[in-house]
Amino acid sequence: MRKSLTYKVLAAIMAAGSLGLYAATPAAAADDYTVNNDGETLNDEYNNIYGNGYSFTITGGKIFNVYGAGNGNKDYDKDASGGNVTINGNAEVTSVVCGGRSDGISAHHNTVNIGGGSVTGNVFGGTSESGQAHHNIVNISGGSVTRVVYGGRSADKSAYHNIVNISGGSVGDVRGGYSYHFSACNNIVNINGGTVADDVRGGYSDTGEAYDNTVNISGGSVSGDVYGGYVAQGIANNNEIIVSGSANITNANLYGRNDKASGTGNTLTIDGWSGIAKSIYYFENIEFKNTTFTNGTVLN
Repeated sequence: MRKSLTYKVLAAIMAAGSLGLYAATPAAAADDYTVNNDGETLNDEYNNIYGNGYSFTITGGKIFNVYGAGNGNKDYDKDASGGNVTINGNAEVTSVVCGGRSDGISAHHNTVNIGGGSVTGNVFGGTSESGQAHHNIVNISGGSVTRVVYGGRSADKSAYHNIVNISGGSVGDVRGGYSYHFSACNNIVNINGGTVADDVRGGYSDTGEAYDNTVNISGGSVSGDVYGGYVAQGIANNNEIIVSGSANITNANLYGRNDKASGTGNTLTIDGWSGIAKSIYYFENIEFKNTTFTNGTVLN
């Protein structure tokens, strides 16, 4: 009996399937990975990476969350400190990167380095829900961060002495230190390269205070609003924005503080720089350093 063309095609497909050439097995979900030694290099797909305070580098692969110290669970009630995360190459993080994360106590002395790859969520040097966030550092020299870079973030306590350094790459928003209820103070944002597409806030608090924060712009390109200190409801005192070097702030609005905050001592310092800013608001002081006044325009 002559076989029809349909029969022959179906038989061929069934035979191929029996050899594993037709019906692919669904890929298993990526596993979590826990770092066990300083200096490990990772290049694979993972759901979560937990550093446990060890230093490690991610050079490739696709990862959901990265925690240098602590974890993303609300039952983590210890200090999160000593985390040291480096992201290079073509690594892709699709959610958050935390140098250290604690729910109950402090997140402090953690470091995140991004020299390549991409992060499509937020980056935190250190973040805590109920404790302080202090002495955390984020260094960005390449790659891209789509959303917000926080030096340190705390929901219910203070965020202080955190640093964000941007020398390359591209980021969305930048917060040196952020506290929801308490003070954001003595935080620093240094921008000497790269591109910041949206807002920069040296210190940011919703219902507390923002004081003694500094934003240094000496290179790179910054667009959006730049605040020395920002408080939704409260006081912003003694914050400073310093513009120097080859800073491109043509599309930036500079604020010593926001309009709904009260405050004194907020300063704009122009240090050996001349150029154009989109607008300037709410500075009690404007200082010029290393500037020779001739017939030219220093600040337009």
